[in-house]
Amino acid sequence: MTETEWLASEDPTAMLDWLRQTGKGSDRRLRLFAIASVLRVSQLLTPQAHEALDVAERFAEGLARTEDRKAAREAALSAGVVGPSAMPLEMVRHARGPAKASACWTLARRGIEAAKMAVYYSSQAERQFRLNKARANSDSAWAGALAEQMAARAALLRDIFGNPFRAAPVMERAWLKPDVVELAQPAYDQRSFERMPELATALEKAGCNNRDVLGHYRLAGEHVKGCWVVDLVLGKE
Repeated sequence: MTETEWLASEDPTAMLDWLRQTGKGSDRRLRLFAIASVLRVSQLLTPQAHEALDVAERFAEGLARTEDRKAAREAALSAGVVGPSAMPLEMVRHARGPAKASACWTLARRGIEAAKMAVYYSSQAERQFRLNKARANSDSAWAGALAEQMAARAALLRDIFGNPFRAAPVMERAWLKPDVVELAQPAYDQRSFERMPELATALEKAGCNNRDVLGHYRLAGEHVKGCWVVDLVLGKE
């Protein structure tokens, strides 16, 4: 994969494969990507599944114990995650959080599986299949919905990992004014990313002139916990 391909890719599986081959995917960010991927279909989840993902997120940050994640996983499995299909049960395995680093790649791939689950449970796609419309129309609707979900997850990877073909910018201490940190911390803790453009302005006033950093803060679209520019301000790896 080239830098140009990474920046334009709508195939999160290929992007994950490249991250693994190059060793550029940290455990924490892979876990956060998996969780963010599943949360994109949060409307399909039971309260117990949401709790399992909350525990998984705390585990990724080193704030939950093995006992916590196991208990949350079992509670979600017992209550049922969503719907009659067995496929959604894979989602709560995010709460298991195995110790082996290789398991993080499995979690990340399951985040991509959430895209297929979202399409399966899409009222539009399911209705078309249930009504037995022309096969060509059904296949087209399914393919379009799946492509949209996969593209969204590719964008999540860019939000979390940035541009791994370039060294991460150095955040100068002088730029980390109190107002900058005060904007970044709630964006991270509460997922209040609507104030990202304000954060860009605050950083610019503090002296930051890195176009990649400022541009990502002002980038329209979805930002999630683990966003690489928020991590930069908060000193997270």
